Amino acid sequence: MTALGVPRLVVSKILNHVERGVTAIYDRHSYDPEKRDALDRWARKLRSLLTTDNVIRLRA
Repeated sequence: MTALGVPRLVVSKILNHVERGVTAIYDRHSYDPEKRDALDRWARKLRSLLTTDNVIRLRA
């Protein structure tokens, strides 16, 4: 996802990793819009991989 431009913090939130430190205590933002955007980007990437005809057919 980071290769698609998604910030590491958003990837961490999607993966539900636990943050430590003072910032984690005070940062109560859900990051839902950012996570939605990241997952939409990931879905588009997966779709492009699945719909691209890049298979080399071998003769038997």
